[in-house]
Amino acid sequence: MQDGIILCRLVNSISKLRCERFSEPFKLVHFRENIGNSVFFARINIETFIRWSKNFGVTDTCTVSDLVDLKDVMQAINNVYNVGRKCAEMGLPHPQTVALEQEHSMRYNDIVRLFDPARSSLSVEERAAKDGLINIINNRGLGALRSDATLTEQLGNWRKRLIGKWAGTEIKPPVT
Repeated sequence: MQDGIILCRLVNSISKLRCERFSEPFKLVHFRENIGNSVFFARINIETFIRWSKNFGVTDTCTVSDLVDLKDVMQAINNVYNVGRKCAEMGLPHPQTVALEQEHSMRYNDIVRLFDPARSSLSVEERAAKDGLINIINNRGLGALRSDATLTEQLGNWRKRLIGKWAGTEIKPPVT
């Protein structure tokens, strides 16, 4: 994700689906693949993703530095989630976690907070949202999610299981 290649591939996939759904002409978004350790081309790829996100209707985007320079990786992840939320609004395929947000009228971070052991009692709706996230995680092969511990406590084990499941194995500092 840090070199922007996966993000630009996502852009082209979503653009193609959108054009098919709404009978619009498809315009390929050009980007650089096989950039090696080039921070210059990584910045261009990420800027392409951010510009596309804004044109797609996402108002809360990240900056190039958030991802390339690792200034705010969570903001970059939120940018991707916001693209997923926009896809859901348009009736396009979107992440299961976005569907979970819509089903329970809660943001992902609010659902994650339900795992705080200090929250002893949950409403029926909160319990359903928490169970929904447990099912998503368990179906991804990350191992059984314990509902009696925070997600942060379980993160170390998940990171080990995540290697190779999604884009890349870890975030590495850019080579300058």
